[in-house]
Amino acid sequence: MSDKLNVNQSVGATNYRRGIRDAARGYWLQVLDYDQFYSGMETAIRQGIPKAWYEGASLCGIKPNELTPEERQAMRSTIHRETTFIDGFATFIEKNSKAEGGKWAAVASKADVWVNRYNDARNAAKVSACADQKLEWVFNALGVTKNPCNTCQFKLNGKVKRASDWKRIGVRPQNPPNDKILCGGWGCLCDLVPTELP
Repeated sequence: MSDKLNVNQSVGATNYRRGIRDAARGYWLQVLDYDQFYSGMETAIRQGIPKAWYEGASLCGIKPNELTPEERQAMRSTIHRETTFIDGFATFIEKNSKAEGGKWAAVASKADVWVNRYNDARNAAKVSACADQKLEWVFNALGVTKNPCNTCQFKLNGKVKRASDWKRIGVRPQNPPNDKILCGGWGCLCDLVPTELP
């Protein structure tokens, strides 16, 4: 698997990926114990998700100190939700550890699904902060998705809607589980991009 998850990846996303993969690799190699792994994951989430949120909002001209109370609560909820999945990831790594004969590629693949949560948080901030700004669904064929779904590639690619409409219909890249897109959002590499297109 390539070290490059997405060519459009921000510095914040790259750092988030590094934090998640470092914790996962350390636990896979058993150089980190459970508490150290959990702490590493929690740190990556508590630092990365706010950066993603601020990054998404900034694309609509909203600064961190300008977030509404509802947006701040949504960001905190995202952080909480992500931390609830750490135990399950730990169990997966334990069963697939190097000592158990597991391959790093399986754990790295699962880690990259975690990394997409950064992009999900960024998109959540965009659809919230941008309100009536137009956002275009942009399909990205580069990255970890081997078989991109037809919903993203053909049905949604190039569609332009106001951010509030994307939020209302509940369709957003990297937002699993999402039964409105064939990939479910887990491996989605698409993005919502501010646009002047009609």
